[in-house]
Amino acid sequence: PAARRALAAAVARAASRPSTRPSKPPTDAAVRAIMATLDHDDPAEPGHGGGGERLTLEADALQAAAARGHARAMYWLSQILLGKAANCDPRLGLEAEHTRDAAVAWLRAAAEHGHGAAAVRLGMCYEMGFAAAATSRAGLPFEKDADEAEKWLARGARLTDDASAQHRLGRLLLQRAIALGDPTKGREGCCWCERAARGAPEAGV
Repeated sequence: PAARRALAAAVARAASRPSTRPSKPPTDAAVRAIMATLDHDDPAEPGHGGGGERLTLEADALQAAAARGHARAMYWLSQILLGKAANCDPRLGLEAEHTRDAAVAWLRAAAEHGHGAAAVRLGMCYEMGFAAAATSRAGLPFEKDADEAEKWLARGARLTDDASAQHRLGRLLLQRAIALGDPTKGREGCCWCERAARGAPEAGV
């Protein structure tokens, strides 16, 4: 969709900006404005969208909003930081890893504050061993953890009621059922895959 493409472009622009700090912190009005924008139109959340083509993401205002406990700001700040990590020159050594870790910390905070898409993305990081922004295929290696992947994917699947998240969770549960010899996980995995198929038949393919 056009809004999703515009959002990807906004994240990419923010991620490509130099990481220098401004001479002045963002004003309270700027922070409140970005919080109000995300409250009204956050394309990451079900039921929001349509105005995503006008969304502007400023990392400094986002960080200030995130520090105030705004879950959607936390999520989009994590996406910008993941983009910056992916764009880091490998010669910079640990800078990319530190940026990745900061991004995942904000992603976890957003998930803990009930942001469904953040929970799904965090679960995917643990499942795939790869941390990347939702709008990009570029990312960095990340520690795999099947227990954490299951925990966050389950939370995200419930919060978003999204068929692709449900299918991903179901597939993971079936894989773990085979690996662990756990029939309970197998039954749960089948239930999630069936639920995903009812919501979007192509998700179960």
